[in-house]
Amino acid sequence: MLQTYRTLLATWCQAARPYFRECASHPEWIHYGPGESAHWSVQSSMNALAAYAIAGTDPQWKDTPQGEQWRQTALALFRYAMHTHLTGDTLCTDGKQWGHHWISNLGVERMVHAINELRPYFTDDDLARWRTMTLDECDWRLDNYPVVASIDGSTGKNKPESNIWNGGILLRAAADYPDAPNAARYRDFGTKFLLNGLSRESDANNQEIFEGKPVSAWHVGGQFTENWSLDHHWYMNVGYSIICLSNLAMLHYQFQQRGQTPPACLQFHVADLWNTLRNFIFPDGRLLRLGGDSRNRYTYCQAFALPVFLFAADVLHDPLALQFEQGYLALLQKEAAQNPGQLFYAKRLENVRHTSWYYYTRLESDPALALSCALAWRRQFPIPTDFTPKANPPCSWHDDYHRSALLRTGNTIRSYTYSGEQSPVALCLPADDSSLAEWQHNLVGFFEMAKTDKVRKTELVTLHAETDSFTVSALIHWQETAPSGEGEGKYETIADRQAVAALPDGKSLVVLQYADMLKEQTLFRTRTVNLMIPNDVFNGHQRTFAGEHFQAVLPSYPGKDELLDTHSRTLVIDGKLAISLAYGADSLKIQRFAAQQVQNYHARCLTSLYVDAICATSLDWQRCRLGEVVADTGVVLTACPDGHPATAERLEVPGMLRAVKVQGADGKEYLFAANFGTETATLDAFEITLAPSEAKLLSLEGIAKLPSNRQNAASEEAIVPRREGGRDESLAFTSIN
Repeated sequence: MLQTYRTLLATWCQAARPYFRECASHPEWIHYGPGESAHWSVQSSMNALAAYAIAGTDPQWKDTPQGEQWRQTALALFRYAMHTHLTGDTLCTDGKQWGHHWISNLGVERMVHAINELRPYFTDDDLARWRTMTLDECDWRLDNYPVVASIDGSTGKNKPESNIWNGGILLRAAADYPDAPNAARYRDFGTKFLLNGLSRESDANNQEIFEGKPVSAWHVGGQFTENWSLDHHWYMNVGYSIICLSNLAMLHYQFQQRGQTPPACLQFHVADLWNTLRNFIFPDGRLLRLGGDSRNRYTYCQAFALPVFLFAADVLHDPLALQFEQGYLALLQKEAAQNPGQLFYAKRLENVRHTSWYYYTRLESDPALALSCALAWRRQFPIPTDFTPKANPPCSWHDDYHRSALLRTGNTIRSYTYSGEQSPVALCLPADDSSLAEWQHNLVGFFEMAKTDKVRKTELVTLHAETDSFTVSALIHWQETAPSGEGEGKYETIADRQAVAALPDGKSLVVLQYADMLKEQTLFRTRTVNLMIPNDVFNGHQRTFAGEHFQAVLPSYPGKDELLDTHSRTLVIDGKLAISLAYGADSLKIQRFAAQQVQNYHARCLTSLYVDAICATSLDWQRCRLGEVVADTGVVLTACPDGHPATAERLEVPGMLRAVKVQGADGKEYLFAANFGTETATLDAFEITLAPSEAKLLSLEGIAKLPSNRQNAASEEAIVPRREGGRDESLAFTSIN
């Protein structure tokens, strides 16, 4: 394990040299990346500092010319960072100095393990500048940065991760510099920050004692829901749950490295969050992002899962974390092996590298930083290494706030999350092949305008989750959020109705959808169904697709857009995932693209993964009129089909009712029906009545009726009331048995 870390880190240190520049005024100092005062640039350079410091102090290279060179690189990076801080005497490349910002100390806290290793090589001036910078940043926080908290990401107060790293520098400074004039205030304020990191609203009544006071006395507000989902960046963000734990892990080992006792508040709710979060990880260590990801795939948050895995194995005694650690290392090795010069992302993120030096150097340095943490901790502390590979345990989890449900049964993962990043997202895939996972509009159709987003003020979402099944129905209004014309309004454009059911067969997911236009609008591209199949480095750049009348091995990056009609109603991908069309088209199609399509939501030109999209219909530019139906489809998916994928057929039902009879993977028959209309409707043949926007799942074996997700009209509004800019938390779920 140590040798794997050493090899990856040393190879990166050799390959990263072209990204270094000398300081114009002091060529003996250097920076990695653009060298600006902006926080990502500062973090990137500090990430690189940590990588070179840990490599240069490793016993394998410590006494070699290579080790000396790496240490000198780390020291030159350190001195650039200290001298360009607001307490220093030099400007960054943009003519400014860094510091005094809510995120200005993040890079600092992530490289502390390396500072501890470099201390024997520091001059008195280095030590003095480190102390001065640290105390200056702490003093600024005391008077300028309050502790805030909110479950709702849209408020700007959902700050679990920044509360943790800001609390971290305060507690660390109090321990390292007890003679500092404000050391006592650092301890007090740092404790408050940390206890409002992994916090929930119920902590307002928590009587657990920290620093002589109950949690309720420290409490500002909840950051996580009671079921441990996180609304960071205003969607269910699994990645930032990992980021929170990563900073706690770094803080824990910083205290251990210094021979200090980690403060008790560092452990607050850590086990609670991990015990939920471990269900959102594939066996190979890749994050299962139920709500999607707004940034480049498998980079930032994924890299910082590595410190969490070591911490969970060591401190929380979870052997599954060791399997995650080994799996992620294998993924990182696989990606690095395809890159010239052995950078981590040079090929897959080539367009990022060519477009933004600022962004690319940040992404490249993140895994180097994570590896440096792991190598330093593993060579200093007796972190376990032995484990028996096994699948994640079964899980049935749901969260009311994000209207999210997850079922892990056997080797199958099925989920639906309403509050996803770019849209709701549904997933059905085998747990042992994380390369099949993608969330960009997955299984909910794709409607491309200039820039689209769901309108959050008019939502109808109901969910019912059982231990072996769940049903969801949702109404989403879409709008074009970046129209080109001056004075053009941001109108609600599409009414999108979705109904999703995970069957009790342990393998299958049914997805029904109906969408029509609320105004005349140009759609640049429309894909119904839109099952996103990644086809990139992690699966060897090729996929096998098999249907009744179609057989093909399709390589990634074909260099042109093309639409392949499979003339088949069922397709099986690599023998691991099947999709069957119930209605909406005569056959399934495979939309292929000239280049990567998975976008960074904040900068669409930055892409990070090639996918093929399975759809019922795929249309380019079209002018759609008011009332025009742009999606009316039904499909069923089966993970690990074992030669018997589930199939579905549409039943003839009136009006806006949609119903399918499904032959499950267990051989049993099910009925899934949804009312996409505004009036109560009845399926006479089954004596079923459905309220508007209600969906029901029933067994046709004559044994039992499965729970529905019907709202109780007497106690709930059909349209969920909304606060301005946020969610109403009064939504309750009811079921009709």
